[in-house]
Amino acid sequence: HGKPVKVVLVANQPLKFKTPDGIDLQYLTLTVYEGVDTPYQVQVANPVPASALPLLYPGSKLHAKLGNNKDSVMVCWEEGAVT
Repeated sequence: HGKPVKVVLVANQPLKFKTPDGIDLQYLTLTVYEGVDTPYQVQVANPVPASALPLLYPGSKLHAKLGNNKDSVMVCWEEGAVT
């Protein structure tokens, strides 16, 4: 759930933790650039499924959802990269 936005991956780091479903967590630095009044950078922990690993590179443009505050960003890995 949330407002659709687009982000650029600036950096990522594995957290060595998994979700209860066994999905690895990554610490992501993202620039939210579309769907907001002013672009901004945020650091969040997101689960990253193995199928999304090819998208984990600096400059990767991704679909995401913005929650109730600007620090609540979840990448929508199932949507793939922004084209």
